[in-house]
Amino acid sequence: MPRFRLRTVRWYGIVLGGGALLLPCAFAQAQTPDPAQLAEGKLLFQKQANPACATCHTLKDAGSTGAIGPNLDDTGPSKDDIRGVLHSGLGAMPQFDDHLSKDQIDALVNYVFWATHPH
Repeated sequence: MPRFRLRTVRWYGIVLGGGALLLPCAFAQAQTPDPAQLAEGKLLFQKQANPACATCHTLKDAGSTGAIGPNLDDTGPSKDDIRGVLHSGLGAMPQFDDHLSKDQIDALVNYVFWATHPH
């Protein structure tokens, strides 16, 4: 292989290899929730949403033992599931689109997901 191509291959290998090593770190940082948003979500869950999620749901991290709705520690809902139920309601659970802002819903979704999935 000509010397130019060999150097080019080595350079691409270093760049691509280094980039591959950085991807998991960047992905992990993107997945780490904002502590302020988690705190807001926890407050909403415990008492600020009306009705408060903790009234009906069990969630160990929030210290709630509600028995009307599903035990969230057991169900471990996805973010899409949480957002969908907050948007549309389900059974006896009301929808919250009229009561909470988009930012509050995002905080609640991220908090419940974080609290119910290993991290």
